[in-house]
Amino acid sequence: MKIVKRIQILFVIITVVCLFTACTSASQKMLTEVQTHLAAEEWQLALEKANNLIELYPDSEEATAAKECAAQALFEGDLKKAFAAADWDRVAEISKEIAAVAPGSKTASDAESAVYEGKTKVLLAELESSYSAGKWQKVIDLSVDLDEAKSHITSRLTLKSVDNDSVAASAGPVSELVAVSKSHLLSEAINAALQNGNAEEAEKLLQDFPSFSSSEIKELKKICTTQLEGFNTLDKIRTEFNSGAWKTVSGYTNVVDSVETRFQSMQIEMPGLIAEIRGMIKQASINYNAEQRENYYKLMMEAYAAKNWDKAISNGRILMGKSYEGSSEAAEAATIVADATEKKAEAKKESARAIIRVTKVEVSRPDSVGGVSLYFNFINNSDKVIKRVNFAVNFYNAVDEVVTCEIARDYTNHCYKTGPYNPGEGLSGYGWSWGKYYNWDIKSAKLCYLNVEFMDGTSRSFDSEEIGYVQY
Repeated sequence: MKIVKRIQILFVIITVVCLFTACTSASQKMLTEVQTHLAAEEWQLALEKANNLIELYPDSEEATAAKECAAQALFEGDLKKAFAAADWDRVAEISKEIAAVAPGSKTASDAESAVYEGKTKVLLAELESSYSAGKWQKVIDLSVDLDEAKSHITSRLTLKSVDNDSVAASAGPVSELVAVSKSHLLSEAINAALQNGNAEEAEKLLQDFPSFSSSEIKELKKICTTQLEGFNTLDKIRTEFNSGAWKTVSGYTNVVDSVETRFQSMQIEMPGLIAEIRGMIKQASINYNAEQRENYYKLMMEAYAAKNWDKAISNGRILMGKSYEGSSEAAEAATIVADATEKKAEAKKESARAIIRVTKVEVSRPDSVGGVSLYFNFINNSDKVIKRVNFAVNFYNAVDEVVTCEIARDYTNHCYKTGPYNPGEGLSGYGWSWGKYYNWDIKSAKLCYLNVEFMDGTSRSFDSEEIGYVQY
């Protein structure tokens, strides 16, 4: 019995060994077929054979190897095909299949990397669209997502680096597009700050412009700088207006014109501010006009009260000018000027007559050779002693035309009489004459110059109007 039992055990052992040898030989043969199909790039056949091997011999070493082969077949076949077709959903689906078949494998890692590489391409396309549409914040947000996706890429299916990918033929690298987008956002923020009157905030934002050698960024910064400078100029006018500097502000029209021209050339829109400042300039001009009108009126009335007729007349005539036409002050000034002019003439007459009175300026009848004598009489009306009276006359014919002396050949005859003459003294009658003047046509003489010298060293000259006043 013992011998029979031992023979039976030996038979079982031999059977198991034979079966194991047969199974091992079959799985190895199937794995070899899978590897052959992989080498021939027959991905679908390799995948099918690998799946059969895994199903028939799930716990064998060959099954483990077959899983890696299946993952490679999926990657090289379906995944690359989907990648080339930019079917990113399918790429992600296949990547999950690979991770399920061969978790933690190099192929699974490459598949996951392919998913993120596809994501970068999607993000790049979206970034391009957002940039073209001027969605600057979206561009910046997408660039962050892009960096995140790139950080997960461990191997590439393409040769180009995402860092150097151009979004579009007309655009630059992503880093430049982000810088331009940030510049646009800064430009919008600066404009908003200035529209709200916050120049300090705009100044800070201007310092944040990217230092990127992009012509677009440089142009945006130039526009913002011009806008800030223009705003500061206009804001200075507002400050001066608020301080009541009417004269200064009223002269700023050309300054505002210059700012507006620069704004228009750069398509900067701040119509509200410009309209506000123009309104201030207009109001400042009105205020300055009123201020000046009140000032001239005050000066006129003070001068009139002080009997300073010249000053009253000069300020009154300013009020009567076009700038103040139609005002109540202009109407009153007309009356004041007329009255002051009359009083000035009277005062001038009184002043002249208080010095001297000329009582006679006559010529004698011509003698036998046409000569005439000049008679000049005066009285010292002043309270001082006259040292000398200097005077001159012109001779006239019967039709009041100036005639010359036929011997001296001149029109004007200059004379003087030396004193002294005390107050109330002078010359009278025909006892005093000056020379002979020869011209048969002489009928009269008119005083054209008069100057009085006093013993105290002072003197007084008389204009043509005063010469008329002292002859009475």
